[in-house]
Amino acid sequence: MRLYFYYWFLICYWNNDLRADKFFERADRFVMLGLILLVVEPAFILFTINLIDLGLLALGLWFPFIVLLAVGLWSFRPRRVH
Repeated sequence: MRLYFYYWFLICYWNNDLRADKFFERADRFVMLGLILLVVEPAFILFTINLIDLGLLALGLWFPFIVLLAVGLWSFRPRRVH
């Protein structure tokens, strides 16, 4: 079933269908969510083993990462031409 959607997406992409852009954006959002959760995971681990100071430091470094990620995505996002 998953392979069917992959090939359907490729056909849409090769034919310059507008639905391909929607799927690219959706996949980009899920990858970004996974990256954000992957980077915050060490802070959660440090909190669970009662290293609160290091957990707060890791969480404090996580917030600038989110800001840099948002700025980077905003500046490198391709401009749409309608």
